[in-house]
Amino acid sequence: FCYRFQPNEIESRVVNRSKSSLEKLKSLINSYLISPKDAFRFYDPERTGKLCFADFNRMVNKLYGLNKEAAPTYPIIKDLFDIIDIRKDGIIDQNEWNQTFKIVQIEFSAQRKGGDLEAGIVEWESSKQYDDLCNKIGKNRRVLQDMFDHKKIPGTKDRVTVEDGKNILDSVLREHNLSEVHLRKLLECGEKDGVIDYKQLLQIYKSRFSSSNLFPKSYQIQV
Repeated sequence: FCYRFQPNEIESRVVNRSKSSLEKLKSLINSYLISPKDAFRFYDPERTGKLCFADFNRMVNKLYGLNKEAAPTYPIIKDLFDIIDIRKDGIIDQNEWNQTFKIVQIEFSAQRKGGDLEAGIVEWESSKQYDDLCNKIGKNRRVLQDMFDHKKIPGTKDRVTVEDGKNILDSVLREHNLSEVHLRKLLECGEKDGVIDYKQLLQIYKSRFSSSNLFPKSYQIQV
């Protein structure tokens, strides 16, 4: 039996408590772990479908450390955990996790132009197509590296414009007829200051593809 959460039950929790902290966490996840689904997978290596507080605490501290920011205090992290832990059983399961970040994305997208399309991204991140595309990027990283190098912004190191990044990725994934929103999502983990750091992008997809360590070596830190 799979308990199905009512959207308004989760939404009321997310909207009324620590909304900005959840949006910040999702932003960091997208920057360093591609998606909430991938973040959960990395901190659940045994594939139990569950995260305890210690796992969640390590995740939050690691992500803030990678972003060179001080992590939230223990009470804030515990509050975030309690919000996601809908059943209040001391464990976050995959369904609680996915549903919470779906609501976070919907709330965030509602404030932006094209929000309805963006809101569907969370559903797409759980699809087989999304996994296949991530694996294809990981497998074709050398081809992509050459294409990115050719379009590198003069005077920069491993940077291309977002527009060039989209065009290059689209050329490799053309058969999938991806929208601009989907392409931007696939590039998101490499986007910095309005350009694409393609070295970081390809390292993350390489690590995801190998599944040996979702964090590229250059981003590993002690927590």
